[in-house]
Amino acid sequence: MQVGWISIVLAIFNFAAAMLFSLALASNYAGRYADMIGGSSVVVSVIAGAVYLGLAIWCLATTRTTAVLPLVFSLAFNGLVFLISIAGLVGAISRGGSPQVIGLILELWVIQRSILVLRMKPIQAAYGAVIR
Repeated sequence: MQVGWISIVLAIFNFAAAMLFSLALASNYAGRYADMIGGSSVVVSVIAGAVYLGLAIWCLATTRTTAVLPLVFSLAFNGLVFLISIAGLVGAISRGGSPQVIGLILELWVIQRSILVLRMKPIQAAYGAVIR
C-alpha cells in the first residue's frame, strides 16, 4: 500500500476525531477539562487532517517520478506525530485512560512504507539519466 493512500486514511481518522471532539464539547461530555483540552484538540485534529490530506495528494501525484521530497516530508511529519503519540500514550496510561494504539500502529506503518519507498526510488543523476 502506498504512503499516499495510508495518509488519506489518517486524514479521515483525524477529521473524524475532530468531529467527535466537537460533539463532546457541544454535549458538555468533556466535563471540567472541556476548556483546557477540547478546543485545542479540535484545532489540532483539523490541522493534522489537512496536512495528511495534502501529503496524500502530493505523494500520489509524484508516485511515478523521481521526486523524494514528498516522502522525506512524510517521514519527518509522521515521525513528529509518532513522538507526540507516544507522549499521549504515556499520558493516557498514567491517567488510567485507554491508550490510542491504532493511531500509533498506523504511524509506524507510514514511517516504514516511507523508508521502503525512499530506498526503492531511482536517483536522478546530474546530467539527466536515471540511476536505478
